Amino acid sequence: MKSGLAKTAAEAIKSLQADNLKLSSEKESLETAIKLAFQLHKHGSVSSENLESLVYNLCEKTKSELDILEKAAEYSIESDLFSFGKIGERSEVSGLDPLTRLLVEEW
Repeated sequence: MKSGLAKTAAEAIKSLQADNLKLSSEKESLETAIKLAFQLHKHGSVSSENLESLVYNLCEKTKSELDILEKAAEYSIESDLFSFGKIGERSEVSGLDPLTRLLVEEW
């Protein structure tokens, strides 16, 4: 009887540890998303009206996506050469794809 109880307790502990690890990772991602949103707002990249929607949008991102966005924000803040923007969804008549057009027009 005691060995069955010990097995059940061990399984419960393992499950709780896994849940704790998952929640810790999610908490870290949420903290990163919120920090990034307010950092962008502080430096004028995001208006106050769009801050809430940006936070919700960033909270849906994966950890790797947040890391990339965080690095891009760092570059954007440190240098005038980089800035956040959007790539158009429709192709231009000139035959250039939106990314190439963005790069050519910026330089």
